[in-house]
Amino acid sequence: MANITTTSVAELFLRKCMTIVDDYLNYHTDVSLIKELVYNAAPKKKLVHRASDDVKESLKELQYYKNNLFKLN
Repeated sequence: MANITTTSVAELFLRKCMTIVDDYLNYHTDVSLIKELVYNAAPKKKLVHRASDDVKESLKELQYYKNNLFKLN
């Protein structure tokens, strides 16, 4: 099986499913960079490290980004 990095999977996902966001990014910019830039403003995670809690917190974080950073038509 081919060695697929997490970054390449995220890049493919953005390119296919979030084309508007992908248009703003280039190989220097990724989701981790955006996360670091807004770290202090984003909702704080509880860091429980349970899969269901991690997913819920990530969805909450994504919703925050959509509502506050990526106000698209």
